[in-house]
Amino acid sequence: MTAPAPIAILGGGIMGCLLALSLARRGRASILLERDHALLNGASRWNEGKIHLGYLYAASGSLDTARRILPGGLQFRSLIERCLEQDIGAWITPGDDHYLLHPDSLVDAAQTDRYFRQVDALLAEACGPQSGTPLPRSHRLDPADLADWAPDLARTGAWQIPEYSVDTRALADALSARILDDPHIEVRCGSEVLAVEPAETDSFRIKLANQAPMIAGTVCNALWAGRPAI
Repeated sequence: MTAPAPIAILGGGIMGCLLALSLARRGRASILLERDHALLNGASRWNEGKIHLGYLYAASGSLDTARRILPGGLQFRSLIERCLEQDIGAWITPGDDHYLLHPDSLVDAAQTDRYFRQVDALLAEACGPQSGTPLPRSHRLDPADLADWAPDLARTGAWQIPEYSVDTRALADALSARILDDPHIEVRCGSEVLAVEPAETDSFRIKLANQAPMIAGTVCNALWAGRPAI
């Protein structure tokens, strides 16, 4: 009996790695293709680490972006901890983050505050009733509290918002180690994907730079660079 064509995951960033680990938790094997010499060595490692819940650009004119990213932001920690099988509290900022309004911002403090109130309502709806627990929400800081250390912000605005940030390097190191230790996941670094095209029935041919093409039964595109083109 012919063995089934493998599941190929394109891209060894956080999306590709979490997908591979999620499949492994279900006993499914996969091949992880990454063009770099190591996993999680690009944007997944070198970024601000902000876990957004929607408190973003207040001139957006709609809440479409907040609605799109809110579910993922709420699930981020639990998803990571399931895949790593460990608590990541030590890598998370201990308190709420702060949002500082630049003196030359395109939106003023009143508009920003109105936008945050709308995001507060979205967050409350997403969290549902929490018996005995205050709902997370933003809080505008008193200008008097800012005058000593940020006088410019005292006349613009600053908010405490219920978002947090993570240590991206610690997270990348832990995910990489977990991937490399999982027998269900075959890692092929130095494998740059050039194209994916239909091959035989129910399979795909993956064209690689300076390597022979490979056949996969399922292809999951988690690339950062070139994702739409592939």
